[in-house]
Amino acid sequence: MDITLYDVINTFLYLGSLQGFILTYFLFGIKKNNISNRLLGILTSLWAIILLFFALQSLGINTKFPHLLNTVSQLLFAWFPLLFLSVKYFVTSHSRFDRKDFLHFIPLLLSILILIPFYTEAGATKLIMVRNPEGYYSIASMINEEMLSVQGVVYSVIILMVLRNYEDRVIDYYSNINQSIIKWIKVGVILILFAWIIGIVGTIIERSRVDIGIDLFFFVYPIFVIIIYGISYVALRSGEVYKLKSDHISELVSIGYIKTKSGNNKLQNNTQSERKNTELSEDENEFEDKLNTRLVSFFENSKPYLNPDLSLQSLAHDLSVSRHQLSATINLKQQMNFFELVNSYRVKEVEELMKNDPEGKIKIYELAYDAGFNSKATFYRIFKQFTGQTPNDYRKAIISQS
Repeated sequence: MDITLYDVINTFLYLGSLQGFILTYFLFGIKKNNISNRLLGILTSLWAIILLFFALQSLGINTKFPHLLNTVSQLLFAWFPLLFLSVKYFVTSHSRFDRKDFLHFIPLLLSILILIPFYTEAGATKLIMVRNPEGYYSIASMINEEMLSVQGVVYSVIILMVLRNYEDRVIDYYSNINQSIIKWIKVGVILILFAWIIGIVGTIIERSRVDIGIDLFFFVYPIFVIIIYGISYVALRSGEVYKLKSDHISELVSIGYIKTKSGNNKLQNNTQSERKNTELSEDENEFEDKLNTRLVSFFENSKPYLNPDLSLQSLAHDLSVSRHQLSATINLKQQMNFFELVNSYRVKEVEELMKNDPEGKIKIYELAYDAGFNSKATFYRIFKQFTGQTPNDYRKAIISQS
């Protein structure tokens, strides 16, 4: 028996569906970041169901069981709200699900209401309605498809904006940030958006009755299989998916960068209150200069950057100033944010450690940890950002000169 491309893709979908159910079980067992991981677990279970159903369509499941028509596919309306909410609860400190977030599922409810006349028909009648390109079912399906298309694109863009805003805000307060999880989420969302756009194009082509010789949806769903295995890889590697230091969230909440009341998860930009250098009075400018001098002296003599958990709050406490004063001074006088300032000193520390080890006996990542970095990936990226060279190339240059 010849094996076709569709057979290969269907097998891939079956495996993805199985992995989706396994991942769901794993996510519901995670105790940390409980809400976000459980929401993601619900999402992966829906992915698994829809992947399985799509693969079974090749066996004529809709014809054999017409009452399944437009039932499983309605779960698509829950995909993006669940994805958004899982990210929302990841970057906020909500301990309970906010009832107002049920409003995100109004499109799902509307799509069901639109198709109620269809759901109440007998199975044979449903098959006739589906085959009628100009009847009620066709119009209702087109309305749902339009809502679904817009929903997917809008939610994807919003999720990327939320992640970007969170990233921008957190670097002002912490010197070591685990950006890998944010990167993984971004890649996943972009892949989902890419698959969604392919699906939209496929729907338009199908509605226009244009035969291109292939069903584009056979390329959409495998992307979700890849995402499921990607999430599984992250979960297997770190023991959880949404992994973020709780003290980071707690402090961002306390300073007002993340609101938790009334379900509002918008990241608040307090930098509007920071004064520009040209707007400072003479006394204020003198204060900023003195604080900057104390800051530089403290960094050079006490080396607080060697502490991998150094935060703006702890540094402000050591200098006996408010974190807003310190943040404003760093931005105005150093022309960089807190994250960049601390890591610039860490890079200089690594450079000195390399020079003190001209034979290269100590491993580079050990030097990075000694300098205050807590992630190899972050260290390599930042080192090249400040020096224009990779740590390996920099060390080779030192060894060649010795």
